[in-house]
Amino acid sequence: LAIIVSSFLTFTIYISPQKVDVMSVIKVGDIIPNFQALDDREAIFESKSLNGHLVLIKFFRAHWWPYCVGELRRLEELRAEFDERNVKLITVSTDLPHEIADERHLHGLQATMLSDRDLKVTDAFGLRNTAFHSGPPAGGGEALPVPATLLLDSAGKVLWIDLSEDYQRRSDPSVVFNAMQTYFD
Repeated sequence: LAIIVSSFLTFTIYISPQKVDVMSVIKVGDIIPNFQALDDREAIFESKSLNGHLVLIKFFRAHWWPYCVGELRRLEELRAEFDERNVKLITVSTDLPHEIADERHLHGLQATMLSDRDLKVTDAFGLRNTAFHSGPPAGGGEALPVPATLLLDSAGKVLWIDLSEDYQRRSDPSVVFNAMQTYFD
């Protein structure tokens, strides 16, 4: 048993680092690309609906990953701050719409949650993990996004971005709160 546990821990340390193509990743000052995706009700979401709003976009791996669920639960702790600033919350993951609908109770985050199984949105933002990673369960996609949080102004310009260098470590909500105070207040 000790050999199995130590092998698993060694493997997870090996796959922890995240990597994006630095030439294609969205940067502070960029305007987000136009995109469409299905939400958890299988309705088409269009990014142009964000125009005129302050926005937080959260890219995460999937609901089956406990680090992601924990991070979303922690973001919901900022609900009063989001509401005070009229911030629209959008999440993007590799989950299918029905998986999002079935699993959103795990974290309670009040957000528009988008399915990006084919990584079209993730790739448009340059956030595909190009390092070795553990993939989704059977029938899943070919890759996963690097966990990232972006703050956008009302014109869709990226004001702040937080990329997780290690999928097991995510920024504390206080980091997001401080960024909102800096860029939205």
